[in-house]
Amino acid sequence: MGVPILREETVEAFRECVLIAEEMHLFHLSAALKDTGLVKPEDLSDPSRVRVAFDGLLKAIDWNDRDSIRPIIPVFVDAYAESPIDFHTIHQKIDVELAHDGFQIKEGKLIQLPL
Repeated sequence: MGVPILREETVEAFRECVLIAEEMHLFHLSAALKDTGLVKPEDLSDPSRVRVAFDGLLKAIDWNDRDSIRPIIPVFVDAYAESPIDFHTIHQKIDVELAHDGFQIKEGKLIQLPL
C-alpha cells in the first residue's frame, strides 16, 4: 500500500467544502457528480441520495492512484471556487492540507508544488 496522493485529512476538508458550498453557495453537487461519470444517474435523481452517493464515491476512490482521483478533482476545485474566501472559511484548512500533500489550488486548478 503506497502513500496517498491526497491524505484522508485533505479529502475530509474537501468533503466539508463541497457540502458547505452545496448548502450555502448554490453549488450543484448532483450536476457535478453527474459530470464525473462515476455515479449512476438514478443515484442522483433523489436529492436525499446525492450526499450518500458523494460519500460512497469518496470511499470508493483509490487515493493512491492518480487515474482514480482525477475525475473527482473538478468537483473539489469547483466547490472551492464557489465558496467565498475569507478568514473564517474552510479554504484555509484546505490550503494547509493541500500544501502538506504537495499541492495548491491556483487559478482554478489543482497544481503540484515543485519539490
